[in-house]
Amino acid sequence: MSQSDAKKATQRYATSKIESEQDLWHLHSFGFRGEALAAISSVSVFQIQTAEQGAQTGVSLMYRSGDLVQETVIPGIGGTEIIVENLFFSVPARLKFLKADSTEEKYIRSLLTQIALIHPEVEFIYNSNGKEVFHYGIGQSQKERFQSVLPKDITEG
Repeated sequence: MSQSDAKKATQRYATSKIESEQDLWHLHSFGFRGEALAAISSVSVFQIQTAEQGAQTGVSLMYRSGDLVQETVIPGIGGTEIIVENLFFSVPARLKFLKADSTEEKYIRSLLTQIALIHPEVEFIYNSNGKEVFHYGIGQSQKERFQSVLPKDITEG
């Protein structure tokens, strides 16, 4: 995405996907109301790095509690990477509703795995506490993605 689209994507109610009511019936993306990135960036340290395909440069935007704290020109990467750290660090009242770290990690891992299964065209890298938990590459067929995500005893046979 472009630099201006990256900035818009982190604003509340931002969307470039819907121009008419009929567009609601033809969504092929991870969301449509423009709330997710704004909401996550408002309660975390959030970074989005993006460049349009073929562009020489892209942009890295870092937010802390919803405030843009750093904007950097980066080499063109031809895609978008989103990094979320310290979720809910600035909202102590929300922290009390979280379960144990291991339980929350299971929820995150399960959700990302489910999304990865249905989107083999998207690369997913999940790191936790500085360690790579999983890496599902880009450009896999649906069958290859299932084989890389699911246990062998499920995908064999």
